[in-house]
Amino acid sequence: MALFISSFAVLAQALCLTNAFFVPATRVARRGIKPLRAAATGDEVALFPFASEPETTAALWERIDDVVMGGVSSSKIVATEGGGAEWRGIVRTDGGGFCGTRTATLEEPLDLSAYDGIYIDAALVSDEDVARRAWKCTIRTGASRGEVVHSAEWTPSVGEGGAPCRVPFEDFKLVRGPRLVEGAPPLNASACEKVYGFGLTLSKFGAARPGATPVVENFRDGPFAVKLNGVGCYGAAAAVAAAPKRLAVGGSKPNSPGSPIKTNGIILG
Repeated sequence: MALFISSFAVLAQALCLTNAFFVPATRVARRGIKPLRAAATGDEVALFPFASEPETTAALWERIDDVVMGGVSSSKIVATEGGGAEWRGIVRTDGGGFCGTRTATLEEPLDLSAYDGIYIDAALVSDEDVARRAWKCTIRTGASRGEVVHSAEWTPSVGEGGAPCRVPFEDFKLVRGPRLVEGAPPLNASACEKVYGFGLTLSKFGAARPGATPVVENFRDGPFAVKLNGVGCYGAAAAVAAAPKRLAVGGSKPNSPGSPIKTNGIILG
């Protein structure tokens, strides 16, 4: 018995030493969802490396399409046969008009206060009509899964390659669903000490404006496919990052072919 206790103590000490160099992997509530370790390159940190770990990364994201408001659009992130991942779907304007995907709740929030913003490395590969759609990204700075998030516009490249689109924190405005929360200050780095999630939206609704939510002129509905290379953060802090983060998700529903979440409110669109 004494030998068992001694061995357990040695193992516990070894684990503590390991955690001094890596942020420990948080518990994963769903079997088969693996923790993901981010990697720094130059002044960027790939929090979600779809290109190198498509299946593991896609499993950390979930659908939030317009069915939450009575629409019939649908989308999903899938690992492709040739490697990498794509966000694919069909946008319908009947009763809605947007497709969205977001990370499931991170069990431990990320501290991004030392960075300048986030980037999305992606390319529209189904067609070339980037301008006929509204593209939005969101950052969630609270543990709630409600509809209040910070939202900003971004633009994917066109074609197979893809390129990072950088969005500074200052571009993010507080919204409640598709509506601007008037009087709220823009996001800033100091408010990103606890980031609980990210989201992407393709929508017929443009960025929220005071008193209005514009609709994209000549909006292109129907099928779409966006090649996803990575989503992460950027800034000088990336070059001196102490250790890569290990990302794991809690009990939210993963990216799957089942029915989208209907209990978390309309946070995208």
